[in-house]
This record gives sequence, structure tokens and C-alpha cells, in this order.
Amino acid sequence: SHNNSGSFPVILKFVRGLLTGGPYYLRINRERVSVRNVSTGDAFEVTPKLGLDTSNTVLSVGDPVDPSAVRVLMPFQHPRILIEDFTGGERIIQYAFLKLFGTGAIRPSPIVLVHPDLVLDGGLTQIEARALREMVEGAGARRVYLHYGRPLTDKEVRDVSTGNLEAQY
Repeated sequence: SHNNSGSFPVILKFVRGLLTGGPYYLRINRERVSVRNVSTGDAFEVTPKLGLDTSNTVLSVGDPVDPSAVRVLMPFQHPRILIEDFTGGERIIQYAFLKLFGTGAIRPSPIVLVHPDLVLDGGLTQIEARALREMVEGAGARRVYLHYGRPLTDKEVRDVSTGNLEAQY
């Protein structure tokens, strides 16, 4: 059975999304995570690297790595698949959203088009596509579209996010 107690967070995410603007174009590869608000042109990019302490608390994101870090996590470095560490990837994407949107009382909840920007033998599997969607939703997106292939123009990102163009993967 399903009750309505879960509807308030959905409404809150929707309202946060309206205030966030967008859509966001998120490109992920082994060396870089970049996110751009295609409506404003604002952009942020970071090396996908986390400096962690002994309790896995994030000390730094990107370069340089905090000197007190005891472990460096690079969540998109696996040689066969895009995602090596789901939680680490989610933290980096959330950090990028916050940096782009700015800090404040409202956390960003944008519509996001995710573009895994690297060549994978055979393309994305259904499992990888689902993991990417769930990772970006976990980072705060209210809706996620996935594109695999050539880079998209701002118009194409807007068209996919409004349903006027089918996302490819």
C-alpha cells in the first residue's frame, strides 16, 4: 500500500526545481565532470576526485587533494565501465550542482540531461544507464534524461528536457 506522506518531498523538489532554473547539461568522463545551466550559460567543472579521511568524510573535491586526506577516490576511473563508485560519483555531482547554483536555503533540484562523454565498448548498458539516472537523482535532480553520443547544443538540451527531442543512449 502507498500513502500520501511521500508527496510533500516531491512537491518540495518541484518548487526547488522551479527556483533552480535550467535545464542543466551534465557531462561526465574520467577526467572531468562539467555542468552547465543552458538557460543562463553558467558553468562549473571539476576533476572527479574526492579526498577522504579515515571515516570517509569528504575533505576535498577535485584538485588539489586535501593534504590530510588518507584516501583519494576517483569514482569514474574504472577501465571497463563508467561508474566505479556510485556514492562518490553522486557526491561529486551534488557538489557541482551546489557550486553552479550557489549556497543558500534552497538546494538545487534541476532537470538534468546527463551525457557520459566517453567511448564505451558497446555503448551504455541498461544497468549503467539506470545507475547514472539514479546517481544524478540522488545528487538532487528532479528529472533526468540520458544522452550517449556526440555533444549536444543548448537548443538540443532544451528540446530533450521539454520532450521535443528523444534522448539517445
